[in-house]
Amino acid sequence: MIDIAQSILLETGIPKEAISIIVRKENAGIARDILDEIKEGDYDTVILGRRGISRARQFLFGNVSKKVLQNTNNCTVWVVD
Repeated sequence: MIDIAQSILLETGIPKEAISIIVRKENAGIARDILDEIKEGDYDTVILGRRGISRARQFLFGNVSKKVLQNTNNCTVWVVD
């Protein structure tokens, strides 16, 4: 899936050197880890996939993309299905 996403970005004209793909193990929680990476990496744009969780669980616990969107400053966040 990562290769497909990178191919799509390249086909749209984004230079390969402008694309960073980082895979890491969970540390403080997925949303917190993403927010920390955004802050430390000084990114302009981040693309997130939406996780498939039930509506009940999403209502009770929220979801990663929502938490990232609500807590990100000075960075564009795209959420894709």
